[in-house]
Amino acid sequence: MSEATEGLHVDERRLAAILAADVAGYSRLMGRNEEETVRELEAHQAAILPLIAKHGGSIVNIAGDGVVAEFPSAVRAVECAVAIQKIMAERNFDVPADRRMLLRIGVNLGDIIHDGTRSYGDGINVAARLEPLAEPGGICISAPVREAIFGKLGLPLRDIGEKSLKNIDRPVHIYQIQPPGARARRNWLGAASRQYRRLAPALGLVVLLAAVAGVGAWRFWPRETGRPEYTPVMAVLPFTNASGDKSLDNLGPSLAREVSSMLATYPMFRMVPPSGPPSSGARDIGRRYALDGDLLKSGDKLRVRTRLTEAASGQTVWSDSYDFPSGDSIAIQKQTAERIYGVLAGTNGRLIKIEEEASWRKPESDLTEYDYYLRSMTYIMKLTYDNALRARKIAEEGLKRFPDSALIKLRVAWTYLIESDGFGAFENCRDTIGIAYKLGREVEEAKNKSRFEIYQTRRFMAKAYAWHGEQFDRSVDEAEATIEMAPNDALERATLAFYLGNAGQFDKALGWVSWAVAHDYQDYFWVKGNTAWTYYLAGRYDDALEVLKGGEATHPWPLMAIYVRLGRLDEAKAAAAEWLKAGPHSILAESCTPIREPMKQKYLDDLRKAGVPERAERAGP
Repeated sequence: MSEATEGLHVDERRLAAILAADVAGYSRLMGRNEEETVRELEAHQAAILPLIAKHGGSIVNIAGDGVVAEFPSAVRAVECAVAIQKIMAERNFDVPADRRMLLRIGVNLGDIIHDGTRSYGDGINVAARLEPLAEPGGICISAPVREAIFGKLGLPLRDIGEKSLKNIDRPVHIYQIQPPGARARRNWLGAASRQYRRLAPALGLVVLLAAVAGVGAWRFWPRETGRPEYTPVMAVLPFTNASGDKSLDNLGPSLAREVSSMLATYPMFRMVPPSGPPSSGARDIGRRYALDGDLLKSGDKLRVRTRLTEAASGQTVWSDSYDFPSGDSIAIQKQTAERIYGVLAGTNGRLIKIEEEASWRKPESDLTEYDYYLRSMTYIMKLTYDNALRARKIAEEGLKRFPDSALIKLRVAWTYLIESDGFGAFENCRDTIGIAYKLGREVEEAKNKSRFEIYQTRRFMAKAYAWHGEQFDRSVDEAEATIEMAPNDALERATLAFYLGNAGQFDKALGWVSWAVAHDYQDYFWVKGNTAWTYYLAGRYDDALEVLKGGEATHPWPLMAIYVRLGRLDEAKAAAAEWLKAGPHSILAESCTPIREPMKQKYLDDLRKAGVPERAERAGP
């Protein structure tokens, strides 16, 4: 093996995306109160460091208030940087300005060298020099990173030109990721400052208030584009102490922050800080929902009660309560946040059902593209072929009215894909898959998508790439990117595990479905079905059958194949007979199912043994 001039093996040098983060004004904070600053830094690190692993990165170094991490791609590094700044904004929203810890982040794409004990290199050096150039709470990226993420994340960028960086022998072209309206706000404040120098006595208070508003606006970033946002806006208020127990005084605000941070990980929700009681506070700034609750302690038991209030009416649209043994406040916060997220968030979550119901109450003339999306989804989730056609009709009507809507075009694409995925597969599956794939690729190439549209595009393309041409590697990439955007969504993780398993990535697929089962607070039937399917593909037939207990009737497609593998042919044939009553299933149609060989042939042979015909007796539903 050849060696580099430094004595390192050449395979120890690699290209990586590097993220460098540091706390702005850390020395000042330490001088103010050293113990409190260290404690707060550790709490922030506990919240943000897991995001590095969630985005596929690994930590290179942690020193004091700084962290350096490497990622396999620039896209993942920037997504992680955005996620870190978002969660820091959440954690800082009710912290006094002089105590806020604001991070600066730099991201670069370059060489990294590892000599067995440490990592170093030009890629790390540039990232470290970019970080101080970022505004507190902001992100700076180099030109190579900008090129790598161009057209993929929809983030607003400000070109700040070439800069000479300390100990870097060449100028580096730098871009700044901006919150919405940052340029306009900066220009306005700059003009106001010039006026202030002339008219300080009269305008001093105005400029001060404008500056405060500017800082507050950072709370809402990052938004990917300036497109209209129709998705739900929500505030989480501190949970009140209903027991008079002083030990609960700090738990309420901390619990609200944990819940807000958890809900913010779902791309459909836009979280904003609270102000006032649930109904009036939400109505005052245009929020749709406010979530609050209270804490009740009795002996060694603690009950957390929570409710969701709709702003316009002031009505409670959802409520629940959770009982815990009192004592471990960290566990109580975590489990409460997971349960609330598990019920409210996701494609089948309670909040989207509430939104759907509201869309049907609107007059036709007032419908937005989001309303057409919701109305179409109502029928798709009924999971019948006729309802899928109704969903397509609604979406196509919406597309006539909003021809540039990525969201509605995706909904049309889903109705074609679901013909093969959910209600067949019919023997014309390759035709319908082709239509779905074409629409999905058009949306994928579209610019200026919102965060929610980017998320929906990725979750669709994770399936479309698999179904169209069995592009397994691209399917897995999109599945992983989808979960990075919604890491706490059990249903989505279980659904996309189907494609990881089909691609032969059993360990990761089993990890995803195991996590999904443990966090499935909606008890959605696809979680069980995809878990059983993954076990089947992995050859764990007893485990697959155990997962399906109590849900056999809703999962005949893996059940009959599992029975065949266990030698229970009579039960396999009975399950197949029920399956054939539900639709025009056949070996030819099932050959469309995207499964990597030789697993596909194994599956089709098992279906034959169960009695599934080569061709369907009828061509359609």
